Amino acid sequence: MNIFELLEADHQRIDQQLGEFITCYDQVSNAERFERASLVFDEIRKHFERQESLFPSTFNETEADQALMKECLKDRKDINDALDNLLMSHVDDSDFTAGLRALLEGFHAHLRHYADKLFVEFRQQLSPQVLRTMNSQATDWMLRPGKRASWLPRFGSRIIAPMKREDSGMDSKKTKRHPSLQPLSRDHGIGLVCAQHGHKAVRASERDRVRLAEQIRAASRDVILSYLEDEQRVLSPVISNGALRAQFQQHHNNVRTLINELDQLESAVDPGLGLMASVASSLDAYIRWEENSLFPALEQTLNGEELSKLCGLTASIEAGRSRPTQLLHGSITLEKPTGLPDASTGRN
Repeated sequence: MNIFELLEADHQRIDQQLGEFITCYDQVSNAERFERASLVFDEIRKHFERQESLFPSTFNETEADQALMKECLKDRKDINDALDNLLMSHVDDSDFTAGLRALLEGFHAHLRHYADKLFVEFRQQLSPQVLRTMNSQATDWMLRPGKRASWLPRFGSRIIAPMKREDSGMDSKKTKRHPSLQPLSRDHGIGLVCAQHGHKAVRASERDRVRLAEQIRAASRDVILSYLEDEQRVLSPVISNGALRAQFQQHHNNVRTLINELDQLESAVDPGLGLMASVASSLDAYIRWEENSLFPALEQTLNGEELSKLCGLTASIEAGRSRPTQLLHGSITLEKPTGLPDASTGRN
């Protein structure tokens, strides 16, 4: 397969996974909705990064080329903004499925735009040598072990069985998050965006990693730490299970420690691969554990009076909450993921 066939197959694969997620949305639990949404969204972002790494620098010389690339970049930014907005909402929100369908329509338009315009221009304008270099690079990048999420099949296959997580603490039947916990679930959105930025930073150049770290640092300092304080205030008193309480404190402590470590660095200093990977992983683990284990346990163990009291506390939080969805919308385009050659030269 050449670069265009590989990218178009990647388009079709993600389009299919998103469509299947929408189709089975009403038949699966909140935990599975949350997990699938996070994974599909991450695959879309990785797809954009693959595109960026494979586009040759030689294609941007004429005004027409520049206009086409500007249109493509806006197309990707719109989709990234839609992803961020969905992450900031909750899977129980009435407009979440509408947002998924709008995202699918946007991805359809993205697919057509690249297949009908950009790839046509590439085939017509790029030299055989550049195309051969791009084909070689694309094959290596798309098929390299570890670059594809393990739950996703190869091109053209389908997901049949629902995902299962041993630590989910939930059965497979459909459940709805209790209103008392929905505001806290919505708070998790910005943490997921930061986690994705952290994973992206691991694959980035040093300069891009510094820029991504600054976005995470600002969001963590101004938003995530205050969200953790709110959770401590309203959830600590109602977690009666000792093991759950210990895990709750451990996840919070891990996130705080790593955020503080990142915050202590000068803004111009490269935080390094290890710290960025640790920050991303701690945020992922904390959010997934609360959504898949803690929240279902609280819904099952708290009585009506306790849930009503918790609902009053979180409703008060929600009334004063202004989630900064634009804080991380300034998506950073990677210059060139670490270790990848420039398609226009074939050199690292």
